[in-house]
Amino acid sequence: MSKKRMQYSTEFKAKIALAAIRGEETVPQLAARYHIHPTQINSWKRHLIEKPVICLARIVTPIIRMVIVPTIYIA
Repeated sequence: MSKKRMQYSTEFKAKIALAAIRGEETVPQLAARYHIHPTQINSWKRHLIEKPVICLARIVTPIIRMVIVPTIYIA
């Protein structure tokens, strides 16, 4: 029986990639903390640097729906 591949949320990927970009911790430290291969973190980091609008749109859109839409109906 094979092991099922992990599927990480967009929010999680962005969080790890931003931490790597900021330099809060080194990539090997982040990899050890979150049990992810360093190559995967570098891939997410590169993706966020190259296409930030696409990555962040996936995170921001649901937040906008949760925060802004209810306030429109309240007002």
